[in-house]
Amino acid sequence: MRKGNTKLTISINEDIKEEYKSYCDAEGLQLGKQIEKFMQHELEKKKK
Repeated sequence: MRKGNTKLTISINEDIKEEYKSYCDAEGLQLGKQIEKFMQHELEKKKK
């Protein structure tokens, strides 16, 4: 784990998670990084 990162445990629909994980794998993306980017985007929207 990179310095400054922490673990986050969430409960989500398993089918959606598996489908999105497959998408990320096919696109060469990291699932955790995609969630992090989504969270950052939402925080930026709130600041506007």
